[in-house]
Amino acid sequence: MQKIRPFLICLVIAFPFYSGSKIVERVVAVVEGEMILQSEVNNFKNRVKKGYLVNESLLGLFNRKEILKSNDKLVDYLISKKIITIHAAKNNMGINEDVIKKELDNLATQNGISVAKLEAEIKNRGVDYDLYKNFIGESAVTRNLIEREVIARVRPSEEEFLSYLKKEGVSNLKPEYEYDLAQIFISKDDKKASSQLKKITKENFTSMQQRLLKLGADTDDLGKFKTNDMSAAILKATNGLSRGDISQVLTDSAGSRVIYVKDKLSSFKIPNTKKVRKLQQKFYAENIQTRFDSWLGELKESYFVRKN
Repeated sequence: MQKIRPFLICLVIAFPFYSGSKIVERVVAVVEGEMILQSEVNNFKNRVKKGYLVNESLLGLFNRKEILKSNDKLVDYLISKKIITIHAAKNNMGINEDVIKKELDNLATQNGISVAKLEAEIKNRGVDYDLYKNFIGESAVTRNLIEREVIARVRPSEEEFLSYLKKEGVSNLKPEYEYDLAQIFISKDDKKASSQLKKITKENFTSMQQRLLKLGADTDDLGKFKTNDMSAAILKATNGLSRGDISQVLTDSAGSRVIYVKDKLSSFKIPNTKKVRKLQQKFYAENIQTRFDSWLGELKESYFVRKN
């Protein structure tokens, strides 16, 4: 058998790279074995500039100016996008025909046309329909994953929002309280039971309820009330009381009662102004951004990434 000389082997191996019929593309990054090519980087940059087939909801979570200015930041964005779609597929949320069909149906409905007419309109605009379907499928998968893993887990407390408002210069925040109340009420005709009201303390309120119930007293859970919903008499009686406290004996034409504060929650009445509404949107967006950055950082630690 004739031996092939090493020089000829080199020519055979090198031929595709030196042939004028095909240009070999540069691989700029590899994510879990999937390549990102320089042509993808170039095409994406052009699409961002033209606003053409760009997932704005995802891009909005990154610095758009930096991505357009820096090739390194642009590659980082495409790596992040690739990681998210790979992670979605591993969580049974990958791109498939059902996802694409649902998105097309929604788009057609929103525009008041059929899917067939939507397809024709997209093609008339010179857009490759298969490319468009892949784009809306990827956008839907990305959106659904971020809604589940990021947005649904953003639950800032009222205290955090109030602190944010104060930091932003909103000072007209009025305190508001909600009371959970119970009472022991004795009618004015029941002199024997009425004398027992003075023996009630916050420590023995529950036992006195049981005792006076047997004597004909009403021992009711009144429920929860905000200060604006209380009668003037009860508001005055509970003013300054904390959880577990009791009021002084209140007497009116019907009889006498002692009010017990089962619980007291404090909050602030947030003004419904244009400034506050804008700050609320900004506050929520910043919380989403913080959660997204943390989540994406964790994902990057879980997947193999190599930049060339």
